[in-house]
Amino acid sequence: MHYVLPVYLLLDPRFEFLHGSAVDIGGKGVAFLADAMGGKSTLADFFIQQGHDLLTDDQLGIVQAQGDKLLALPSVPFVRPYREFEDLGHPVERFAAQPLPLRAIYLLELAEGPAQVIPLTGLPVVMALTKNRRLVMSKKQADLAKARFSCLAKLAATVPVAKLRVPRDLSRLPEVYETILAHLGEPYDSL
Repeated sequence: MHYVLPVYLLLDPRFEFLHGSAVDIGGKGVAFLADAMGGKSTLADFFIQQGHDLLTDDQLGIVQAQGDKLLALPSVPFVRPYREFEDLGHPVERFAAQPLPLRAIYLLELAEGPAQVIPLTGLPVVMALTKNRRLVMSKKQADLAKARFSCLAKLAATVPVAKLRVPRDLSRLPEVYETILAHLGEPYDSL
């Protein structure tokens, strides 16, 4: 479903898909975007273990709702914090059943040193989101491509986007978790 549904919705200009995972934090979607093996699913799985609901893993669907609100779409209740492509991953009990407004998008960057959030604005955000798009269209679909680029530009203008420097060490996931919650202004013990 992570791959079939986006292909089916590809021709509907209301939808955009990014390569990312998302969780529910405080009733809003928080997304983690990265290249393959960049830590998206691992981070989402850690948030689930801390009591957050999974919104989606690997394919972040975004829909423009009434009032031009951008919502993150729930996908299937499975997460794959490992790389076995022949299965859906392991099922999760905590799953967001409804679309949620996007609160923030983090672009994961594996790095040395402490976990760190670096806010981004303007053209670098649009470029990063465009690069992260999961589905690419041909030149024959120019009108649809314009609509999708417009959606990404709106996303960049209305949803905070930040680079998240993540240590490549699973034992430091609590540090990354606390860094994200601190950036969002959430108390650590809110669960």
